[in-house]
Amino acid sequence: MNILIQILSSVGFITAIIGVIYLLISIGKKMLYYPAIVQQEILKKISKNFQIAGILIAISTICFLGRKQIIKFDFYYTLKHNKMINTEIDGIFFSENDLNGVFNNFEGTEGRNRCEHFRGFINLENNETIPIEIIRHCYEKNRYIIISKKYYMDADIGDIVTDKFDYIQKETINSQ
Repeated sequence: MNILIQILSSVGFITAIIGVIYLLISIGKKMLYYPAIVQQEILKKISKNFQIAGILIAISTICFLGRKQIIKFDFYYTLKHNKMINTEIDGIFFSENDLNGVFNNFEGTEGRNRCEHFRGFINLENNETIPIEIIRHCYEKNRYIIISKKYYMDADIGDIVTDKFDYIQKETINSQ
């Protein structure tokens, strides 16, 4: 899975860079003056360069979105097929029973409104650990954004609504 994510990232970055180069070349050529004799031919080349740039940038966007979806799928798949032993968030341990069903119902995320964030780990029975970040939503009580930190780049997994993390929130407020 890690290799596929790295390949998608590489292809995404390479196509984005080449697409931007084509776009800059097209804009540069469009700004230059050409005699009337060759103007039609140059406009066709500029149009072709714009099309190539658009296709490459679209491919880049698809690679980046695909990479994020693969990370989400891997997170869901790992939690579904492995038993969670415990979860540690900012030094506070939660047993499987404490967080029973918390990571099952994800909603769509509307963005990262960082009020407070907590780092932690989900420990699974097959000795696998999933590093996560939990961000408390600024405007809604008991709503938290879950971010997977398993790979070199992070991805929003989704929002959960729970009151299980209120203790962590209060501990953080009291310690400041």
